[in-house]
Amino acid sequence: MAVFHHILSAFCQALIIAEVILGHSDKEVLRELKNFLKAQNPINRGAYDTWSETEASPCRLQGVECDAAGRVTYLDLSSSNIAGPSFGNFSRLTRLTHLDLSTNSITGQLHPDLKHCWDLQYLNLSSNLIGGALDGNIRKNFPAICGNLSVITVSNNNLTGRISGLFSGCTKLTDVDLSWNQFTGKAVWEGIEKLTRFKASKNNLTGSIPSSTFPKGCKLQVVDISSNQLSGNFPNSIANCSNLRSLSLWNNSFGGSIPPGIGSIAGLEELVLSSNQFHHKIPLELMNCTNLKFLEISDNNFGGEVQQVLGKLTSLKSLALQENNYSGGIVSSGILQLPNLIFLDLSFNRFSGKLPSEIASMMSIESLVLAYNNFYGKIPPSYGRLMRLQAFDLSFNSLSGKIPPEIGNLTSLLLLMLAENQLSGEIPREIGNCTSLLWLNLVGNRISGKIPPEMASMGRNPSPTFVKNRSNPSLIKSATSKCLPVYRWVPASYSEFDFVESMMISQKNCLTMWNRLLMGYDILPVTSPLRTALGSLDLSWNNFSGALPSSLDKLSKLSKFNVSYNPLLSGKVPNTRQLSTFNEQSFLSDPLLSFHSSVAPNLHSNDNQPSSYGTEKHPTNEEITVLVITFLVCFSATFVIRELQSFVYLYHVALRKITNCRYL
Repeated sequence: MAVFHHILSAFCQALIIAEVILGHSDKEVLRELKNFLKAQNPINRGAYDTWSETEASPCRLQGVECDAAGRVTYLDLSSSNIAGPSFGNFSRLTRLTHLDLSTNSITGQLHPDLKHCWDLQYLNLSSNLIGGALDGNIRKNFPAICGNLSVITVSNNNLTGRISGLFSGCTKLTDVDLSWNQFTGKAVWEGIEKLTRFKASKNNLTGSIPSSTFPKGCKLQVVDISSNQLSGNFPNSIANCSNLRSLSLWNNSFGGSIPPGIGSIAGLEELVLSSNQFHHKIPLELMNCTNLKFLEISDNNFGGEVQQVLGKLTSLKSLALQENNYSGGIVSSGILQLPNLIFLDLSFNRFSGKLPSEIASMMSIESLVLAYNNFYGKIPPSYGRLMRLQAFDLSFNSLSGKIPPEIGNLTSLLLLMLAENQLSGEIPREIGNCTSLLWLNLVGNRISGKIPPEMASMGRNPSPTFVKNRSNPSLIKSATSKCLPVYRWVPASYSEFDFVESMMISQKNCLTMWNRLLMGYDILPVTSPLRTALGSLDLSWNNFSGALPSSLDKLSKLSKFNVSYNPLLSGKVPNTRQLSTFNEQSFLSDPLLSFHSSVAPNLHSNDNQPSSYGTEKHPTNEEITVLVITFLVCFSATFVIRELQSFVYLYHVALRKITNCRYL
């Protein structure tokens, strides 16, 4: 017995020594990893660049965690500015269970070394530039690690391949994200019911989904198969997934009836059925989804009136019904009385008549989009009671009359779109009371009179609205899948947004953009608030009159300015401060304006050529009033506005360029 204890003690000591040696080996692997990444990324390095080689234990390095024996089990290199091919020795970290390489620019194919990370349970390679083919199931591609793997995320890459029998053999797998790749296949559904989350949006999956996909005991909580080429009737057996919280079928070719079985899923919070071919009738069973907060059912070409069942879904916070060819039922359906609604999009339909007065009672509404319909008449002054309203879009209707001065009550309003209506009269001075207003678009109306100097006060303090959105991102969550509002609202011609044109805005990034805008952050992936920056002001081709307001001179970084073809503007162009830096090209065909002799003729040429608008349409004076103002006020990092530096941007009015304003 003593000999046995002696042998056992020696064995344990050997294990301890081995662990120490292997711990040193882990440190050596991390040293090699750091040198590899530094060689490939000479600048803009991530947290790995702070790893100290004199640190006794690798467990103290940022992004690294260890087990009780000091062995590396967790490695997070996400968002580390890594570019180039992947490191090839992760498998030497023999206790590694968690590896996150997401949100970098890793290129090439999946490194074969990953197939030998025996203990790996979590693998996240999302948002990189990884290519190559993954054919068949996960076990075939990762045979050594399939047995332990529970989470695999490869979304937002360039992976291809025909996937089938995806989940067979990987008994611990619970979470799979294949989104935003180029995978193909039909037989991808067997075993999906064992997962808690399955996401495969934006791929090339085809065929129909058999009812056997969702058997009794289904564990799914999140399913996103949007933007594929799936067709047929979506199976009613989805009712067996009683734990489902989110279901997105957006942008496929599903048809027939919306499955009434969805109504038996009491915990469902998000349902996205847009851009399919579902029948007009919405099952009454949906009323049983008492936790449903986000419903997107747009672009199904329903026609007729808004379904009355929608007005009975009292838990809704967001309702998107755009592009459904509706012609009536806004009031009778009851959707304007939903008590918790903060987002409502009814754009791109065939609604007509006067704007409903009932809207004024929507005390929770924060974003209301009624654009691209046939509404006429005046904007009700009672809408000035919507104190929580942040985004209001009435563009492309036939509204007339004056902009009500009550609009100045909306101190939370960030965005006001009134373009392409028949509004007339002067811009109300009260608009200067809109302390959060960043975007004001009035293009294609009949507005005349003086430019109110109070406009320079708009958006002077948007920080309370931004702070609210950061603490309660409900409105942000409500941006819809197709992101049409973002397409229309983001000011692409503003210098800090120029890159939007080349980004090809998609669902992939526009929701992030919308998120950052509403929280007061730049849409670039940085943590600082929106930078103070001055844009351009184009008020040409209108009927403005009187002198240029002196408040315009406070726009101290204005680089482009144009008030040409406003023949009723009068007075002298200032010879000091900002307006004095612009030459005659900014004031073409303004015969009542005069210049001080000290105005330099060639300081800012502006490239202001006579607009092609007049030669293309030849409108009358009453028809040529076209005004687009994109107003952006940015504030310092401490949100203290030390001086008025309002940002005003006006888009060019040429009709052939109207798409630059993001009107689809």
